[in-house]
Amino acid sequence: MEDQEKLDKPIGDKELEKLKAGKVVVAGVRIEYVEKAKTDKVAFIIKHPDQEDTIEISSAKVLIKDKLKVYGLWYKLDKDENIQKGSTLAVLMEFLKIGKLTEAEGKEVIIPEGIGRAFHPGQILGCEVTGPKSIEENIDAYLSVSNQFHTLGLALSTEKPVLLLDPVNKKVNDLQEIKKKILQKRYALIEKAKAAQTFGILVSVKSGQINTIVAENIKEKLIKQGKEAIIITMKEFQPDELLNFSTIEVFIDTACPRVAIEDQPRYSKPMLTLKELSVVLNEITWEESLKTGFITAPYGAK
Repeated sequence: MEDQEKLDKPIGDKELEKLKAGKVVVAGVRIEYVEKAKTDKVAFIIKHPDQEDTIEISSAKVLIKDKLKVYGLWYKLDKDENIQKGSTLAVLMEFLKIGKLTEAEGKEVIIPEGIGRAFHPGQILGCEVTGPKSIEENIDAYLSVSNQFHTLGLALSTEKPVLLLDPVNKKVNDLQEIKKKILQKRYALIEKAKAAQTFGILVSVKSGQINTIVAENIKEKLIKQGKEAIIITMKEFQPDELLNFSTIEVFIDTACPRVAIEDQPRYSKPMLTLKELSVVLNEITWEESLKTGFITAPYGAK
């Protein structure tokens, strides 16, 4: 094409087609030497169901403090000439359950669609894990390239193993022990709440967290079971402000469930999530809450 012909081209009306999130298969692996870095880099050859040509992946995008950073799959060896433990490549191999790169071919990886408040494929938020939950029955484990706060939300919503890849600190963390400790404390709070008579239903007036209808439904349920309940509206659930409600024995968090979980040590009385309240009201069992997702459906009345 001549230069003048190129200059005369108008802006088209067709955008670049993006591949949808879904199941991909590792078709192979190759190692290439990067002259600028003076070291080898691993490229996974991926077959996507919506594209005839294969795709090569040799790096990973990681969300750190609201910014995306890219980390390469560098071929780093330790003093024993084995792949460096804790490296991005090693974490990916552990997730694929392979001991050698030659075992990668044929492995399947599923990336969930962005669902609910998560707008991007594979994205998880502190209390939005609908996307990952949608593929739960088709996977063996989750690998989260994120921070502990968001990843812990996923761990509390599934019985499948959840691994956290922390490329900044070059660590791979299994959140099982942290999850276990949290669940033990939450179970104790639920048991204490079962004996309570007065409940305060907290409604946040923050944008995106106003759940007045949910609060009214909860109040009705509590009253039907012979409990006393009032609805308390405030912007943020401040411990000193809640001290004014001295007759309340248990508070119910209708906003982000992570407030009740992470901030519980700040409050003098139990604060439960909606899912935990369902256990208190005998709508579901403790075991069912763990199976369906300990913090899932935070904005519903279940």
